[in-house]
Amino acid sequence: MGRADQIPEPGDFFTISLFGEPLLATREKSGQINVMSAVCRHRGAIVTEEAKGNCSTFRCVYHHWTYGLDGALLGCPAMMEKTEDFNKAEKWLGAASGGALARFHLHEFRQSLMGGLVGVAPRGVV
Repeated sequence: MGRADQIPEPGDFFTISLFGEPLLATREKSGQINVMSAVCRHRGAIVTEEAKGNCSTFRCVYHHWTYGLDGALLGCPAMMEKTEDFNKAEKWLGAASGGALARFHLHEFRQSLMGGLVGVAPRGVV
């Protein structure tokens, strides 16, 4: 899908559309490369319109759901402010431990790094 040298620094990212899906490749602070869907899990909007860049989070323009470089859901302001009985502490603990809100993380794709190339497998391919 691309080259690792396209994202040399923490926070670097690039986007590409493969398999009919907009994808996002990021580099975390740890140096880990992640490949994930660039589509917000809430309403299906793209989380970045930029082809490449550097940032610390991605935010959906629709309801401002915010995702980390690893695709984890970091915030969902309207839900936290307007949803009755929404427990912010539970949300953070739940997401960090793979709990209920972890299902709202950006969909991750299995990726591999070979010879500086970032490869990715479509959903359902093991």
